[in-house]
Amino acid sequence: MNRFAPIASTKFLLHSFSCTGCLLHGLVCAHRLGRSFDYAVPGGRRCRPAVKLLASGAAILEPEAWTEERCVVEEPEDIARGFAQAWNQGDADGIAALFADDADFVNVVGLWWRSRERIRRAHAEGFRRIFAGARMTLGRVRVRRLGDRAAVVHATWTLTGQTAHRGREAGARSGVLIFVAEKRDGGWVAVAAQNTDRVPGAETHIAVGGRLEAADYRDGR
Repeated sequence: MNRFAPIASTKFLLHSFSCTGCLLHGLVCAHRLGRSFDYAVPGGRRCRPAVKLLASGAAILEPEAWTEERCVVEEPEDIARGFAQAWNQGDADGIAALFADDADFVNVVGLWWRSRERIRRAHAEGFRRIFAGARMTLGRVRVRRLGDRAAVVHATWTLTGQTAHRGREAGARSGVLIFVAEKRDGGWVAVAAQNTDRVPGAETHIAVGGRLEAADYRDGR
């Protein structure tokens, strides 16, 4: 059977389901009815959520039940785009779904999260306390293929709407996200990521009094 061929004889009662910004409604393409099924997503992404069978024989999507599943993207650059889409929805589950179970993520201050679940929890906490309503806009996205099954993705970003801190309003930030992607099961998944802030006018940092400060050594500055 074609994995993504619609099963027209089966009716599905579906919740609206969001995966990195894509909403699905109505009849879906089914696989292994009663346990899980694959469905096509606009933009080439596919997801595998859990389903629940009702007594009537109908199936209903369980959006909150897909802790063990992940999104599969068709091209490595879609990992960066999916990350920004999920970020803008405050969707930590959507971000985690882009990563392998044993993925690594290093954030802008060097915190190192070493599993998909830790990546999910850290972003959920960030959306709750720091980035509620913050918006990420991607700029340049560049992919370097490392053979057929690996790639490195660089994506520049701008962030606005960060929560104020101790009476100080947060201005716009910019930086670079790096993803290491691996092709698995016909799609791409992030196995590692690092996020870096761009500091205007800085070339490096210098440690002063136990704190890091921006420094610029060029031309005696």
